[in-house]
Amino acid sequence: MPVPVENPATYVDGFLFDLYCKYEHEDWSSPPAFEQFEGFTARNARAQIRKRGWVLHRDRTATCPECAKALGLR
Repeated sequence: MPVPVENPATYVDGFLFDLYCKYEHEDWSSPPAFEQFEGFTARNARAQIRKRGWVLHRDRTATCPECAKALGLR
């Protein structure tokens, strides 16, 4: 019969955002701008995303900090 471990490892939960810029940039070859963010809650992860300068859109796309600045979104 299985015996419980005294100090079991816990699982990690949270949110992971893989952001790709929805705009092409003349200085980029490929792939487009990409950055990954994670947080314990979606709200925490989104706060990190905004702090870094990314813009999230309602259609679930994102704009990188460079393009957001060039387009006047920030």
